[in-house]
Amino acid sequence: MGFKVSDTTERLKKRFGIISLFFVLALAIVIVGLVFIVVVDGDNYSKATMNRSRSSTVISARRGDIVDCNNVKLAASTTEYNLILDPKEILDSQHDYLDTTAALLQKCFGLSASEVEQKARDNKDSRYVVLLKGLSYSQVKDFMEMLDAKRETVCEFLGLPEDQAGSIEIAGAWLEEYSKRDYIYGTLASSVLGFTQNGTGIYGIEKYYNTELAGTDGRKYTYLGEDNVVENEYHDAQDGNLLQLTMDYNIQSIVEKYMMEMLEETGAKSIAVTIQDPNTGAFLAMADTGQFDPNNPRDLTVRYSDEEIESMNDAETAEVLNNNWKNYCVTETYEPGSTFKAFTVAGALESGAITQQDILYCDGSVGMLDYTIHCAYLDGHGYISVADALAQSCNMAMIDIAKEEGIDTFCKYQSQFGFGSLTDIDLPTEMSCRSLMYTRSTMTDIDLATNSFGQAFNVTMVQMSSAFCSLVNGGTYYKPYMVKGIYSPDGDLLRRVSKTVVSKPVSEETCDFIKYALRLVVTDGTGTYAAVPGYITAGKTGTAEKGKRGEDLWVASFIGFAPYENPEVVCYVVIDEPESGGDGSSAYACQLFSQIMSEVLPYMNVTRADKDYDPTGNGSPEAAVYDPVDYYQDTDEAEYGYTEEYYGNYDYGDGYGDYDYDYGYDYYGEDW
Repeated sequence: MGFKVSDTTERLKKRFGIISLFFVLALAIVIVGLVFIVVVDGDNYSKATMNRSRSSTVISARRGDIVDCNNVKLAASTTEYNLILDPKEILDSQHDYLDTTAALLQKCFGLSASEVEQKARDNKDSRYVVLLKGLSYSQVKDFMEMLDAKRETVCEFLGLPEDQAGSIEIAGAWLEEYSKRDYIYGTLASSVLGFTQNGTGIYGIEKYYNTELAGTDGRKYTYLGEDNVVENEYHDAQDGNLLQLTMDYNIQSIVEKYMMEMLEETGAKSIAVTIQDPNTGAFLAMADTGQFDPNNPRDLTVRYSDEEIESMNDAETAEVLNNNWKNYCVTETYEPGSTFKAFTVAGALESGAITQQDILYCDGSVGMLDYTIHCAYLDGHGYISVADALAQSCNMAMIDIAKEEGIDTFCKYQSQFGFGSLTDIDLPTEMSCRSLMYTRSTMTDIDLATNSFGQAFNVTMVQMSSAFCSLVNGGTYYKPYMVKGIYSPDGDLLRRVSKTVVSKPVSEETCDFIKYALRLVVTDGTGTYAAVPGYITAGKTGTAEKGKRGEDLWVASFIGFAPYENPEVVCYVVIDEPESGGDGSSAYACQLFSQIMSEVLPYMNVTRADKDYDPTGNGSPEAAVYDPVDYYQDTDEAEYGYTEEYYGNYDYGDGYGDYDYDYGYDYYGEDW
C-alpha cells in the first residue's frame, strides 16, 4: 500500500515548528532571567558572586556574663583580636601592597617593615600567619579604622605627601576577632561554673546554659560594588544573655575557705559542701575540693606539685583532669549513712507505722541470716525513745522502725523524697542513683534493715540536701536550682526562676518532730561539735563505709540547719575518705559545719537566739508530746525495766536540765 510524500512532509514541518517554538520560548526565559539578574538584581548577584570568590569573616558574639545573686560578676567575656598576615596577597606582584601595608603595621603595632616583609617571604605560599595575638580593642582601633578609610585619610595617618594618596594600597593584613572568657575569681566555684572551649561551654553552668550564654555570631561579607570597588556588608552578632545565679559570692568564699583548710587537716580524698535555702530550693553555695582554674582548666598546679604532675602518664593526666572538672555534688554517689535515719523515722511516722511516743529497745546487735548487724554503741542503748534514737543514732531502733513500716511503705517514702531519681537541677551530668537503689521487688528483709540506717544504697548530695530541706521547712519538696534570672544583653529580664513545688512527702506535724529530734543530735547526741555559738542549730551526723566492708574507708557527713524555729539555711558537709579521723567518726564534718555556719549566719543577718530559748516550748504541747516521763507513766515498768534514772539530765518536761541543754556558760562559754 503506498503513501503520499506530501502528507509526511507536512507532518515533519509541524513537528519541527513545535520544537522550534519550544526552543524559542526557552531562550526567551533565559534572556529574561539574565536581564533580571543584571538589571534588577545585579547588586545582589555581584555580592553573591563575590562571596563565593572571597571568604566572609565571622563576627563573634559576646558570651553573656554570669553574676551571683547580688550581681557580683563571676564570669565575663572580652573581645580580643589576632593580627593576621596573608603573605600570598601582600606579595602579589600585580599590586603594590607590601610597602604601604607594612608602613601601616609599623605605625599601628610597632612592627618594623623589614620584619613584616621577612615574615611574608618566609611564608610566601601561606594565606594565614599570626603576627600578634590577644590584642585589645584599643590596640587595634587605629588599624581597624584605616582598613575602611579613604586613601587620603590613610595617607595623612601615615604622614605621607598628599600626592601619594592615589598609589596607596592596603591589603594582605587583617584582624581576627574572638571572644575570650574571663573567670574573675579564678578557682572560686569552678565546678559549678565550668569553662568554655572555642566558645562552647564545657561542664557546669557554662555547658547547661550554653545556648543562652553563647548568642549568635554575625558575619562580615566582602563584595565588589559599583565601579569594581570592594565594599563590606555587616550582619551584626547577637550577644549572649546574662545569667544571675542563686549563689552568693560571699557565702561561696566562706565555704571554700574552711573546706580547703579541712582538706589539709584531714588529708581526705575529697570534701564537698552545699548550702541551700530550704524555703525555695535555691543553692547559695556549692563547692568541692576538686578545684581548677577555669581560665586555664588544664593546669594541674592548683592541686598537684610539679613532681606529681611529671610522674603522670597521659591516661592518668586525663583522669585527673576529668575528676577535677566534675561537680562532686551532682555526679558522685555514695552511701548516705546515718543522715538517712531522719527519713526512715519521717516515713514511719507519716505512714502511721510508729508514733512519736513509741519506745524501742537496743541491745547492741541483731542477727539476720548469716550476718550480724551492730549498733554504733556496741553495748546497746537499752530502751530508747524515737527522738533519742535519732539523737544517739541507734541502728537497732531504725531496723525495728523500718520493720514496722514494711518494704512497700519504706520504698514508697524513699521515692517520695526523691532518692533514686534525678532532681532536675540545672547542672549537667547529674546522677540519679536509680540502679543503686532497691525496689519493692528486689528488697529483702536484710536490705530493708541496712537501708533503714543509710547503707546498701547510694545518693547524691543534691538529692540529700533537697530532701532534707523538705523535712525542716514544713514538708514541701522544692525543685533545686542554680539560676534565678536570665537577662538580655540590654538588661531586660527574660525569665525569672522562682521556687517550684515538686511534692509534699510529709506533714508539718512530722517535720516538727524530726526537727526536735535533730536538735537533740546537737545538744546531747552524736553531733555536739556542730553547735554554733549564738545560734540554735540542729542536724544529723552520718558515717558510711566505702568499698568492701572492713577496708576502713569512710564517708563522714553532717547535714544541719539554722535557725531552729524558722530554718533559713541548710548546710550539708561530706568528707570522703578522711585520713585523720578515719574511724567512722563524723566529728570533722560537724566541725566544718560549725566553722562555716559561724560566718554564714551572721553574714545572712540570721537572728541570734536568746540564751534562755527552749526549742521544746518549755512545757508547751510540743514538749508534752515528746516527754519521756510521759512514756514511762504510760508503760509497764515491769515489762520495760524503764526508769527515770535512765534519762539522767534528759529533763524534757521542765526544760533542758542543768548542763547538756544549758545555753549559758556551759554551752557558749563566758563570752555569752
